[in-house]
Amino acid sequence: MMAKPQQFVQQYGALADTVGGQLGVDPSILLGQWGLETGWGRSVIPGTNNLGNIKGPGVAAVDNMTGSNDEYRAYGTPEQFGEDFAGLLGRRYQGAMNAGQNAQQYAEALKAGGYAEDPDYVRKLVAATETVRGLGGIGGAMDRLAGAIFPSAEAAGSDDIFGGAKTAVARPAAAGPAVDDIFGGARTAAPPAAPRTSPAAPASGARTTTSRGDDGVLRVEMGGAAPAPAPAPAAARGFFDGLGSPSEWARQAGLTARYGLEGLGQAAQLVTEPLRQYVVNPAAELVGLPPATSSGSTMASLADTLGLPSPETRQERIVGDAARLMAGSGGMTGLLGAASGGAQAAGGLLPTASTTGLGQNVAAGLAANPGTQLGSATGAGLLGGTARENGAGALGQFGASMAGGLLGGGAVMAGSSLADSARNVASRLSTRPADLDIRFNNLMDEAGVDLSTLPKEVARGLRAEMESSLRTGRELRPDAVRRLADFRAVGATPTRGSITLDPVHLTREQNLAKIAANSADDQLAGLPRMQNQNNATLINRLNESGAARAPEAIEAGEAAIGALSRNLDAQRANVNALYSRARDSAGRSFPLDGASFTNRVGKALDDNLLGGALPADVRNHLNRIAQGDVPFTVDYAEQLKTAMGKLQRATSDGQVRMALGVVRNELDNTPVLGLGQQTGAAGARAVNHGNLPAAPNAPQLGEEAIAAFNQARAANRAMMRGVEASPALKAVFEGTATPDQFVNRYILGKNASAADVAALRRGLGDNPAAVGAVRDHLVDYLKGKALNGAADEVGKFSSSAYNKALDAIGGRKLAQFFSPEEIAQLRAIGRVGSYMQAQPVGAAVNNSNSGALLAGRGYDFLKSVVGKIPLGDAALLTPLRNIEISLRQRGAQNVLPGLLAEGVKRQTPISGPFLLPGAAAVGGLLAAPGVNGP
Repeated sequence: MMAKPQQFVQQYGALADTVGGQLGVDPSILLGQWGLETGWGRSVIPGTNNLGNIKGPGVAAVDNMTGSNDEYRAYGTPEQFGEDFAGLLGRRYQGAMNAGQNAQQYAEALKAGGYAEDPDYVRKLVAATETVRGLGGIGGAMDRLAGAIFPSAEAAGSDDIFGGAKTAVARPAAAGPAVDDIFGGARTAAPPAAPRTSPAAPASGARTTTSRGDDGVLRVEMGGAAPAPAPAPAAARGFFDGLGSPSEWARQAGLTARYGLEGLGQAAQLVTEPLRQYVVNPAAELVGLPPATSSGSTMASLADTLGLPSPETRQERIVGDAARLMAGSGGMTGLLGAASGGAQAAGGLLPTASTTGLGQNVAAGLAANPGTQLGSATGAGLLGGTARENGAGALGQFGASMAGGLLGGGAVMAGSSLADSARNVASRLSTRPADLDIRFNNLMDEAGVDLSTLPKEVARGLRAEMESSLRTGRELRPDAVRRLADFRAVGATPTRGSITLDPVHLTREQNLAKIAANSADDQLAGLPRMQNQNNATLINRLNESGAARAPEAIEAGEAAIGALSRNLDAQRANVNALYSRARDSAGRSFPLDGASFTNRVGKALDDNLLGGALPADVRNHLNRIAQGDVPFTVDYAEQLKTAMGKLQRATSDGQVRMALGVVRNELDNTPVLGLGQQTGAAGARAVNHGNLPAAPNAPQLGEEAIAAFNQARAANRAMMRGVEASPALKAVFEGTATPDQFVNRYILGKNASAADVAALRRGLGDNPAAVGAVRDHLVDYLKGKALNGAADEVGKFSSSAYNKALDAIGGRKLAQFFSPEEIAQLRAIGRVGSYMQAQPVGAAVNNSNSGALLAGRGYDFLKSVVGKIPLGDAALLTPLRNIEISLRQRGAQNVLPGLLAEGVKRQTPISGPFLLPGAAAVGGLLAAPGVNGP
């Protein structure tokens, strides 16, 4: 005694498949009905094998519904019951014939014909059918998945790979070759090559004969009389027969409309079927409503209601397979394209996946390359349908549909590639070198690329690359060209995503690299290794620019301080020599006109309201000069200037500094008198020590002495101005500079202005060793920021930290130690680092690495499982993986499409436009709905 559906299905599954094939009904519906009738075998009347509780002469039993004592037919074997059951439905319940997978339609037909008295029979039968369909294990899961994605659903088989409704295709007479449908199971009733009969043996002893007529309906005759011979079948009609007639054109238009409706309905089940099975139907059952039908069945019923014709010949069924796939693929492509565009338009108003990057990118990716997807769908439908019509089993149809998807999509891509190649050849032949040169120069100007700042070999290579692209006749994107120039200048390998900064491409590349890095398969490591090499390239460029030979901070400081000190020492020596020459001059004892000097000083101070600001010591000197108490000579004036200069530097009072400046200015303009010509107001007579030649009435000697002092003083002032202009020079001059902090404080520090650094650079003079030490230390400082102090072998280049440090130094400071070409190289390194690590708005990179880890480990697990199948890894997993990874990695490194101005050329992986329609076809797309045909 059974009470479990699983055991019931295992025992009677083969019988249901046979009977379902005769009736055009999914075996799962029959198993659900028989399970409902018998309590999954528990209430089968002993000795009757009556799984349908069919009443008639036989064994008496009590009806559980009405309580009446009735007789039920008894059968010697379950197979005899099956024959009688098929005959009963063919005779009395023809509305249930060819119901396919539509349990609702089947149950309603039985109820309408009076098969059951239970008012809730329809709901119960549908629920029992769903119970059977949920028992398929892996097969059932595949069935539900296929049915949810592309369930044209009128095909399945005895092995229940996809759960099974069958499109009835008539079996030929026993004498001919067996032509099976998609899985060898249920058939759509169709006229056979010759009428066939099969005797039945019910327990009552009645003779049962079954036959099919031209209308495809199974007829059952019970009794002793033999059935009348069926009329001869009409000759098979070819696909092109009658196409010239208006009626046939109308028929083909109707078929096209049917295929379109059914294809759209099946594609919609990607969304609607999970909701129907797990939300709508359970809710309907709770409130006592009948279960909802699938969108595919609904559209098929709509086509029937509209009176649209059904395919009759094998050619029409095959074309129908392809047309449904095309309609479903086209509808899905349009829907996903609209979803992607709508997400971009919404911007962020709706907090859904489509507007937050991942959903938008997935929708955009699936909507890409519609031509390839349609071609793949067409190929999958045609080859899969042909395989079915020629009697191929499940695996044969699977392989045919996969191959068709590859060939169809490949044919579209090949045609597109050939067309592009033809256009490129024509454009190359028609392009003149002069025009190409103009276009190249204009492109470089728009891109902001200065070829003079690039190494000559890099500039030549970039020119050749761009001219080759321009010869295709297409316009190039200046921004993408600029990024490519940066990559070429640095020597890193670009990818399409890093050239375009397109969020979809960047997401694919980054996530693909993470998945490959998390896999144990070394053959998948192309992208992550390229990323690692690019990281090393950036570090190597900094090493070549000076970081590798950079001294320590203290050594760079010592080199700079030493160079500044030597420069200052040379200036001091020059000033001292000029002063010595002035002091040794013959005219230093010549008198000056003291009266004129003091009068002009007094007037100038009064005019500028500075009389009270003059220091008392200087005022005393002026009074003594006016009173003639001191010898007011050239030598005395120079000493007074020196004293006032020290006072000016020592005071912070602006008024005092201005007053002293007025006195110094008037002192410089005081005329020299010849020896013996000074007046009383000039003070004491000039002293001639005897060792200097006296030249009465020859004041030019005194003027020469003043000029010598002025020259010495000018040299000293120039030196001090340089010292005062640079904090670094001042620290060296005063002896307070520390080598270990020198570069950081006086070049890199926030308080070090560009002018201060320029003064420091002038102070270094022509000292290549010192300048080189500072320059190399600056590059090493940038490298330290980029790697956060890590060693080259393990450091990860941080473009944000590097660019922040580079911007903080600034172009004016860098220009003091680097040439324009060297600065361009440093900036290119930072930009390339940014391109490599960019994640623009809309990108959905799995930065947590969790998804990539799962995907990588999942691939390893799949490889281990498939590897246990003989030749599984070599024949299936490895080829598909190599194709997929090869296309993705080559696509990532093919930067030319990213340069095209007409838009980013998206590359959909092979699993998108090729394998998906082929795999979906196995889920039911290759099955024609219940039709009559040969």
